[in-house]
Amino acid sequence: MAGSIECMVSPATYQLVSAQLVEDTVVFVKGRLDRREDVPRLVAMELEVPDLSARHAPLRLEMLEAHVTPRSVQQLKAILQARPGPTEVRLRVRGRTRSTVYRLG
Repeated sequence: MAGSIECMVSPATYQLVSAQLVEDTVVFVKGRLDRREDVPRLVAMELEVPDLSARHAPLRLEMLEAHVTPRSVQQLKAILQARPGPTEVRLRVRGRTRSTVYRLG
């Protein structure tokens, strides 16, 4: 729950949500990881400021099956237990030929 990554946003993408951005706003970012330099950064393709005032849909997480290890599962469990909330959490594990969705407690 602590850390940071530089996020590069194109002017066109930024302009779509700029009026909604204020300090400590939750923002969903969809993009790609750029590792060409010493420090990786996120290149944003899409930004969305969710409406957190209304009852919302479950939080959806996605992991590749190859990344699901005992260590990563333990880390995810620790994060979710440290920050419990009223929102249901669903984990989609993507394999080569199929995906499985888990509803987490």
